[in-house]
Amino acid sequence: MLKIKDILIVVFISGLTGGIVALPVILLRKDDLLPSLGESAIVGAVIGLSAWAAFFIFYNTLRYSYILSFSVIAVVIASGTFCGAYVLGLRYPPHFLIVIGLAELTGMLIAALGFRSYLSLNRKLKHVQKRYT
Repeated sequence: MLKIKDILIVVFISGLTGGIVALPVILLRKDDLLPSLGESAIVGAVIGLSAWAAFFIFYNTLRYSYILSFSVIAVVIASGTFCGAYVLGLRYPPHFLIVIGLAELTGMLIAALGFRSYLSLNRKLKHVQKRYT
């Protein structure tokens, strides 16, 4: 069951990640720091929520393998980062590579850690369930 708390955590972490990922390019371009970080955080939150929803749909609802589900996350992060960076005015290809590379690295790491804790919790729950049945 989806909880508002889970969604807010995803949005917060993704927004923070969006700001951090964009920081090197913001500093390279000498953009206004706070407005650019805010815009990047919003884009990051939208991308993170989209990636989380895609993973939830592919892995939990449609029961596809976790490899396919993580591939979907990678595509969502890359395409979302490209579109978001383009909308925010990024046009220089090396800057795109920096932002997309950092977004993929951090996004996939966060997704993998979340998935690992999800699997660990499920194993513990199954163990407790076996013990009491």
